[in-house]
Amino acid sequence: MSENHPHVLILPYPAQGHMLPLLDFTHQLVNNGVAITILVTPKNLPILDHLLSRNPSIKTLVLPFPSHPSIPAGVENVKDLPASGFRSMMYNLGKLRDPILEWFRNHPSPPSTIISDMLLGFTHEIATQLGIRRVWSVGPVLPPGEDDVSGQSNRGGSSSVLTSEILAWLDKCEDHSVVYVCFGSQAVLTNKQMEELAIALDKSGVKFILSAKRALKGHASNDYGVIPSWFEEKVAGRGLVVRDWSPQVLILKHQAIGAFLTHCGWNSTLESLIAGVPMLTWPMGADQFANANLLVDEHEVAIRACEGAQTVPNSDELAKLLAEAVQGNNVEERRLRASELRKVAINGIKEGGNSFKDLAAFVKHLREEATKIEV
Repeated sequence: MSENHPHVLILPYPAQGHMLPLLDFTHQLVNNGVAITILVTPKNLPILDHLLSRNPSIKTLVLPFPSHPSIPAGVENVKDLPASGFRSMMYNLGKLRDPILEWFRNHPSPPSTIISDMLLGFTHEIATQLGIRRVWSVGPVLPPGEDDVSGQSNRGGSSSVLTSEILAWLDKCEDHSVVYVCFGSQAVLTNKQMEELAIALDKSGVKFILSAKRALKGHASNDYGVIPSWFEEKVAGRGLVVRDWSPQVLILKHQAIGAFLTHCGWNSTLESLIAGVPMLTWPMGADQFANANLLVDEHEVAIRACEGAQTVPNSDELAKLLAEAVQGNNVEERRLRASELRKVAINGIKEGGNSFKDLAAFVKHLREEATKIEV
């Protein structure tokens, strides 16, 4: 590509919490004059619809999904697998190395840079064979600043409740009175965990939105993801249950949300902070424990609710924490600290902010690398 339009290949890992922030970063690169090709497998192509509709210059490289004995036929995203599926997916995607190399060698103007998810370790082998230098660690990246309800609502899939219905329900609630409960796009609660959570939400007396993921292939459906049969009728009017995907960014930005019970995944953490919403933490794996400590101990914008992927909370204790999250003595202090962090985050992505300047420096580097290849 020309000096003004360096060509970059984007390699996302097929998990909602990984793809969406990388696509947000891709959007920022396009806005800075970078030519983009995104690699996806066929069933993940619809996830790009919103980005491609806004940026028709983006190209796609669609490669067939390799088969794997631990991944059911037709499944190409870990959102359709239990947590144990991450390892199989990481191994399986390594089979794309040779087709990617072939594409590079046959392309009339191949990318000078690869931007890859950290779980796609084979990318380093590709870069080595092609003579592509440095590893850059970039992020975190906040979503583009937009209030487009249609765009934000369908970013990660379908929902059992229309976004317009969710927002209309929130519009009827008092400011900071609702607890939003969600454990990300991958975690599925055991039935016992779900039962204790349901009892706690009932006992707490708070208004809430519960985003609950169904059991996945590989889960014993009788043991995971079942909401107690009595629950929805008993909390009708005070609580709203959303199955599968929920428009989390829009929910968190609504003035009715007072607290967020979260697994502390980094996307959820950032989205809550940028919305200025205090949190209740229930980390379950990976970096989530460190994130929870950061939120509770260092920034004091959260309180601990539970910890561990298999831990069953005590419903009485959790009910008390849920009530305190929106009505307790220290609510205003946490809300004030969350508001201060929100200002810091927003200033970072504004012109002149740290994130803004880092992005500009990265794009400058891409242009310099593209120029070297031309020479």
